[in-house]
Amino acid sequence: MAKYPIYAEGSGPGVEVADEGVTVLVPAVKMNFTGGGVQATDNGDGSVDINIAGGGLTPTLAQVMAQGSDADGGAITNLADPTDAQDAATKQYVLDTVPAAAPTKIVLSGAGGWPSATDGCAGPTAAETTTNKLNVKTLDFADGAAVLFAEWTAVLPANFPTSGTITAKFIWSAPGTGTETVLWGIAARAFGNDVALDAAFGTPQEIEDAHTATAGNILISGATPACTIAGTTPTAGQMVQFRVYRDPTGDTLAQTASLYAVEVSY
Repeated sequence: MAKYPIYAEGSGPGVEVADEGVTVLVPAVKMNFTGGGVQATDNGDGSVDINIAGGGLTPTLAQVMAQGSDADGGAITNLADPTDAQDAATKQYVLDTVPAAAPTKIVLSGAGGWPSATDGCAGPTAAETTTNKLNVKTLDFADGAAVLFAEWTAVLPANFPTSGTITAKFIWSAPGTGTETVLWGIAARAFGNDVALDAAFGTPQEIEDAHTATAGNILISGATPACTIAGTTPTAGQMVQFRVYRDPTGDTLAQTASLYAVEVSY
């Protein structure tokens, strides 16, 4: 059995060793810790043997945790990589091995949407660029006196939050020049199992975006304020209907605005 010598020097009254309410006072000479129980034995030669439970002076982590788990702001360092299911993992191990967080966006493409039957926009319209033959499809919202609408059907993804709110950015262009603005808006409605389809959309949210002086350039709006999806607690797996619109009565762009996509974030 290993020994851990401790020398108490000087002429003080003694060294106090306490465990579970038992206190032993010994002369301030020499003590030997021999590990395995707490027991003080006077050797009669000026030394005392102290047996300590657990096999020595170095406690196990379980013994430390039994006294409390507060590290008082200290860091646990130099951990090995985990091998078993209940092993601790370091920050670097998590960064190296855990996949990136699941996407938190739904993309509504111009090609995948359609004009509403009432007050619908035009399109989807196919177009090809002159030089590089890039092919796109857009939903086209003309200037005029009426609010024009387009719609999409999707399914709420597995990581959709219980808050039921979204924001939207609009990717668009216009054929002319000038710095007038377009007013885009979005509303949505979710449908669970065995519910009526003919139900109202939620309160829409809008964002105004300015055209640039270059015809046909791609423009990306800022995000709308948070928009609440209507329906009884929209959750993952439910069908959701999105409705996007341009309100030309509230904007200043005197030309058609072509919508390429809507980025919905949650």
